[in-house]
Order: sequence, then C-alpha cells, then structure tokens
Amino acid sequence: MKLGEGSEASLSPGSTSSPASSTSPLPDISTIVFDSERHPAVEPMPRELAKARILMHLELANQPGSLKAADGAYTRTDVPELFDHFIDTNEAWAGSSECQRVLQTWSPSLSVTNTFLLHGMLAFSASHLQSLRPWEKKYGLAAALHYGLSLQGFSATLSERVDHDNADALFACCYLHTMLALYNKSRSDQASMVDSDFAWLRGMKGIPILQRTNVLRPHLNHSIWLPVFIETKAYSAETGHLPTPTSEHNAPFPEIDILRTQCKVNRLDPDNDENPYAIPLAH
Repeated sequence: MKLGEGSEASLSPGSTSSPASSTSPLPDISTIVFDSERHPAVEPMPRELAKARILMHLELANQPGSLKAADGAYTRTDVPELFDHFIDTNEAWAGSSECQRVLQTWSPSLSVTNTFLLHGMLAFSASHLQSLRPWEKKYGLAAALHYGLSLQGFSATLSERVDHDNADALFACCYLHTMLALYNKSRSDQASMVDSDFAWLRGMKGIPILQRTNVLRPHLNHSIWLPVFIETKAYSAETGHLPTPTSEHNAPFPEIDILRTQCKVNRLDPDNDENPYAIPLAH
C-alpha cells in the first residue's frame, strides 16, 4: 500500500454537499440487480446515487455518533470527502493497477448492500488522507472508527452468510483489510507492534480461504475479481488454484524462507497446514 507517497489527490468539486438538500425522493434501490450467470452486480451503480445511499445508511445508523462536532472532530459531513477521495485519487496505492481499478469502480456500488465494505472503503480513504495530511486529526479518527466497524461487520458476515451475492464485496474488503494491516504495521506510532509480531500476516489469508470455499468456487470464473486473481498467479480460470511455487521460484526472496521458519510453516504441504501463516507465505 503506497500511502504517503506522491502529491495530494484533488477532490471533486462540490464533494462535501449532502444529498439531503435535494427535494426529489430517492428511488428505491435497496438491492442491486443480480445476474446469477455472471458476477453479482450487472454494472456499477451511478456514483452520486451510491453516495446518497451510503449517507442515508450512516444517518440511520447514527455513524459517527459519539464524536462531538468540535475542532478536529470527524462528523458525517466529512463522509462525502472520504467517498470522493477513494474514487478520484489517481495515485497508485494498490500495488496493482487492475486491483485498484476494480476497487475504485465497484466498491461504492457493492458498499450500498454490504456495510462491512462501506466502512472498509471509508477507513482506507481516511488512512490515505491521514498519510497526506497528518496534522488533521479527523482522518485518524475516521480511519480508526470505520476500520473497527468494517472488521466487526466482515467477521459477522463470514459467520452468517457467504454466497455469490456478497462474494465480490468480501473479496474487496479482504484486499482493503490487507493493505490497511500493512499500513498500520508500518506506522511508527503503532507502539503495540514489535519486530517479532507477525499477526498482521493473518490479513493476507482471507483471499485464498474465500477462493477455496466450496460455495464460492463456481462464482470465481464470473467474478469481477477474476483478472486480479489471474494476475496474482494464485488462481487459474482453467485449473483453479495453481501449485505452490517451488523453491526455485522462491530463491530470489530469502526473507520468505526466514519467515516460514520463524512462523513454523509446513513447507511440504502448506495448503493443509492449519498454521494461519501457511497460505500467505506459500503464495
């Protein structure tokens, strides 16, 4: 995650205006049109419509609700800025242009019906803005609030319902959580983190686990994430998951072998190793 590098991205004009001022009733779009033969969303929801739905949800949920509107505080009037920044920034922050394109194109639409992704998207945007403007406290407050809500919602969804309808949103949230975990690990003010703490690697386990979930496997070849899966060389549309890379392929990265030893990973059969670090260190 390339936070803090490059120039500050410009925000869309009028991005802080609230849709509540409009007298026209919003159409009922509580659900996105689904096409079971393809990916869940037929096409992205119009940007301003997605923003309006997200603001309506946050107002009904009273989020954020516990922060007073004082200097430096984070309030709902800041949400449009986070929303627009996530979509509009041209800076490369995902490490993959294809991954970033999918996230910026589809996350707003998918967030309308998947609140865990809504909060993940806002947390990521707030973290990026915090890295660009560290003197503004509201971004740190927003990042912490939405990251916590995203983790809670993501965990609850995994326990309650995982299917093709929310698969793409779960994958999107996994990517955002992974980048946020790496960013938080890299920050100097994370005093609780120590050099021997590899807990941040658990965030890298989500994508392979979801890909291996039986109920989702038929969906993978029709997912909006298929180009990214193939790009990472961890998935093939023809054969499914690719074999674990051989030691020959891993030779240029000796630090990976050090991490495997430190984390006690079964190098011979990582896919069947219950160690939480086995899969992310194998691929």
